[in-house]
Amino acid sequence: MAVPHDETVAYHEAGHLVIARRSGVAAPNEIYLETEHRQLDGHLGARESYDNPEAAQAVVRFAYAGPLAELRRLAIDEFGAGTMFDLEDAAADLLSANGHAGQIRLRFVRDGVSHEFSTPAGPFGNDINRIRSIIAGGHITEAHASEQIRRVREELNSPHVWAQVQRTVELLLAAWTDLP
Repeated sequence: MAVPHDETVAYHEAGHLVIARRSGVAAPNEIYLETEHRQLDGHLGARESYDNPEAAQAVVRFAYAGPLAELRRLAIDEFGAGTMFDLEDAAADLLSANGHAGQIRLRFVRDGVSHEFSTPAGPFGNDINRIRSIIAGGHITEAHASEQIRRVREELNSPHVWAQVQRTVELLLAAWTDLP
C-alpha cells in the first residue's frame, strides 16, 4: 500500500520540525499548512545562523531531516515495520543537487538485511540546494555536511525521536483534516 501524498508531506515537515527543535540552534519559528488546491503542503521557517560551525551544522541537520523522515517512511512502506537507515551507507546522493541520474539511493536495514531504496531526487531539490549554497559559501565543508546527514539518519533511527516525528505527523494531519 502506497503512503498517501498528504501523509508523505506530513512526514517531511515533521522531520524538519522535530530535528530543528532538538538542535537547540536552528529553532523553528513558523510552520504552516498550505491549503491551496486542497493538498497538504508545508513550509518551515527558522532562525538560521552560519556564524559558527555548530549553527551551520544544525541547519544542515534540520534541512535534511525533512527529506530523510519522508524517505524513511517510504522505505517502511516498501520493506516493512522496523526499517531503519543503514548508517554504513555514505548516502552520497544526498549531497548532489540531482542525486544519481536524477535519483536518490539510500540503503536501509530491516531484520539484519540490507535493502536499497531509490526515489526521484526532484522533491528534495530545495533542501539539497539550500545546503549546497551553504557549502559553496564556505560555512561548512562537504565532509562536515556528510557527517551531519549521518547524524540525522542516526537520530531518526532512534525510537524516541521517530515517535516524536510520528506524533507530529498525527498533529499535522489532524489539523489538515479539521480545515473547512
